[in-house]
Amino acid sequence: MKKFIGLILLCCLVSVFTAAAIRVSPHRASVNEKAFVYIINTALHHGAGLRCQLSALKVGFAVGDGQYIITAKHCVDDFENSDKSLFVPLIISPYYGDIFPAEIVALEPENDIAILKPAWDRHPALQLATDDNWKKSAKLTLASYPPWAKEYGGGGKTSDAIKTETLPLVGRLKKENSLYIGPVRYAGPGWSGSPIVVPETGHVAGILSKGHLSKKWGIFDQRHISGPNVSAIRLLFEENALAYEAEPV
Repeated sequence: MKKFIGLILLCCLVSVFTAAAIRVSPHRASVNEKAFVYIINTALHHGAGLRCQLSALKVGFAVGDGQYIITAKHCVDDFENSDKSLFVPLIISPYYGDIFPAEIVALEPENDIAILKPAWDRHPALQLATDDNWKKSAKLTLASYPPWAKEYGGGGKTSDAIKTETLPLVGRLKKENSLYIGPVRYAGPGWSGSPIVVPETGHVAGILSKGHLSKKWGIFDQRHISGPNVSAIRLLFEENALAYEAEPV
């Protein structure tokens, strides 16, 4: 019995120290909030009469001089296999206060990366970190518009403010060009496509793609997140001859 009680106390202490290690804030000065956008996936179906179908809001962010938007591939393939449909992603830019059509110019299914080209020339943007820069960081910051659900950091409505979590860098998964951070407090469904940045510079180290749940002793669980790191992002740009290092707006 004493051993069991001691185990419970240990779990509680781990929970307290884990929570203390995670910093959550509405915004962070080093992250350029104007670079963030919402993505709406729309599909026009030509079956029995024309109808329009919309998906939930997704998150993305501009890079370089803002010509391109990065997000997770699974955030823009809702209607990829829809029969007799025209798939059109739309970008909501709080910076411009407007909605823009966009073209998907590159997809990387293995690493879950998508690059979109909105109908604008320039936009505030984030810059890509160098490998030396992000790999030397003990912690990385996840930044996003939180989803509606309160358990994942939302306030029950569409957010116009960026929320961040600064998390320990655990390392990378067995898959090449990946990163793994956590444990997380809020990040979960609705956060996919968000940038993972170097806290001191706001430069992009990777993209949130997946969540992972682990349990200890059957009673204490943790959530970690993973995604492609900046090497995979840079490689996709280069393979498609797209610019990503121009000066931001």
